[in-house]
Amino acid sequence: SGIRYCALTGVWTCYLPNSAGAFALPSGAAAVTYLANDVNVANGGEDGTVLLWAIPGVGGSDEETKEGEEGAEASPAPIKELKGHAKRITCVISVDRSGGQLLSGSEDGTARLWDAPGGKQVREFKHGSPVRAAVVRKDGARIAIDRKSVV
Repeated sequence: SGIRYCALTGVWTCYLPNSAGAFALPSGAAAVTYLANDVNVANGGEDGTVLLWAIPGVGGSDEETKEGEEGAEASPAPIKELKGHAKRITCVISVDRSGGQLLSGSEDGTARLWDAPGGKQVREFKHGSPVRAAVVRKDGARIAIDRKSVV
C-alpha cells in the first residue's frame, strides 16, 4: 500500500488489565474521541486527516487489516478518512453520541463539521489562527472554539 504506520492509538477497558485493541497510524494522533455509540473511534493526525476506526470486538466493522513496516503488528484499516485540513488536527469531538456528526479543529485556522458516516464536510468555520480546542453543547446546536491568538 505504500503507507508507513508510525504511531498507535490504543483502546482499553477501564476495569480490565489488557488493551482492547490498537490502531496503527500513518502519522501521530493529536486528538481522539468515541463515535457511534462508542463502537467507533475517530482520531486526528499530524497530517491533517481525521481517521474513523471500528473498535475490534465491540460491534464494529470486520475491515481488512494492514501490516505496518518494520514488523509492526497488524492493525484494522480505517473505515473512513476525512480530508480537508491543511495542517495538524488539534481536536476532534463527537457532536452527537450516535456518531452522525464530528467536529475537528486544526492548526490551519479552521474547524470543520463532518457527516461522519458519509465522510463529507458539512460546514467550515474559519478563524484565521490555529484552533487549540473546542467543545459542543449537549444538544449539538452550538460549538465554542478556542484559538491561538496571533500577536
